[in-house]
Amino acid sequence: MQQLAQSLAAENEAVFSGKYAIFAHCAGASVAYETILAAKQLYGTEPEWLIVSGAEPPEYSLESLRYLADASPAEFLNYLISGGFAEESVRDNPAFLSYYLPIISADFRMLFSYRMTAAPPLHCPIFRFRGDTDKVIDPARLAAWQHYTEGTCTEQVFSGGHYYFTADPAPVCSSINRILEQGGNANG
Repeated sequence: MQQLAQSLAAENEAVFSGKYAIFAHCAGASVAYETILAAKQLYGTEPEWLIVSGAEPPEYSLESLRYLADASPAEFLNYLISGGFAEESVRDNPAFLSYYLPIISADFRMLFSYRMTAAPPLHCPIFRFRGDTDKVIDPARLAAWQHYTEGTCTEQVFSGGHYYFTADPAPVCSSINRILEQGGNANG
């Protein structure tokens, strides 16, 4: 994970050496956190705003799914379909099974082996977005995001599950725009 974050920061100097914001969903929040730390190291910057969506803090990174680390390809595929991460039709899709499933599985293995980098809290505000019926995350753990910043840490709950933003992205886009326009002082 840290190597990935270092690469992302180094290959995107134009983004991370200036003013920027990050929106990260699910396990992408851990990637974003490590990338922020890498950008701080390389450029002395951190985001103006960090928006995490459907994501427990890095200290918990997919902890509830670690049982999948040793899952067979069939078990892993069953999880993806039953969890709503993939459609049933992928079972009959040779391209998905031979190309994408190994990539997704490798991503999960990387996340399961991830141990967060200890660092001082960020200075930027953190906004937590989640769906009110999300079964992938434990809402009780989300308050721990406050420990990752000296700034404010607020939560906004949307209607829906883990991918609450797919049915109607307008409310989420509106909230993100409000955050960016109000300089991080938007709370809803």
